[in-house]
Amino acid sequence: MLDYIYIFLRDNMGVHRYTSIQKWFQEMEYKVMKWPPYSSDLNPIENVWIELRSYFTKSLEDSLI
Repeated sequence: MLDYIYIFLRDNMGVHRYTSIQKWFQEMEYKVMKWPPYSSDLNPIENVWIELRSYFTKSLEDSLI
């Protein structure tokens, strides 16, 4: 069906486990790479969220002083 190989990195988000979503991946012929449960250390975006949260919390605290 596809001319390219697509790999979706599923991050254990609940919506990715819906039967309709899994069926869609199969129909689209996506390869799904499963991460181990609770693998935030393997998911770089988790570290970005931590840094952003810290930055904005500090910025908010500084603006209230």
